[in-house]
Amino acid sequence: MKLSFFSKKKTNSSASNGDSAVLEQERKKVKVLLVDDEASFARLTKMNLEKQGGFEVRTETKASQALQAAVQFKPDIALLDVMLPDGDGGQIAATLQDHPELEGLPIIFLTAAIKRDPSGGLTRQIGGRTYIPKPVKVEDLIGCIMDAVCV
Repeated sequence: MKLSFFSKKKTNSSASNGDSAVLEQERKKVKVLLVDDEASFARLTKMNLEKQGGFEVRTETKASQALQAAVQFKPDIALLDVMLPDGDGGQIAATLQDHPELEGLPIIFLTAAIKRDPSGGLTRQIGGRTYIPKPVKVEDLIGCIMDAVCV
């Protein structure tokens, strides 16, 4: 399954009869910032999402690096672990959403601290936030990401 956004970009192309403006369609991958202190989980999630072809993933293992990474990377969505040694996902989310360049950034929390919804649903809403219990199947994670960024 290949996923991507599309945007139109004007480019100049040199043809034998001179320069002309050409409208070309360019694929834009969904940029995902993943902040999780479990390096193996972050690495595996990054690999699985990028293998799908529609994602560019940047990982951070420290809460203290999340804001700088987000400002530099300019993600379409942030996936945040709830509990990190140097901070928590709620604090990271507040910091990201307070930054003017990241206003409105969709955020999904990943956590091993909650179980799947007993009714069989993947995500849980707690305090207006979306939480996904770990471990999570890549297909389920992709569905949640696409739901969040395509709203």
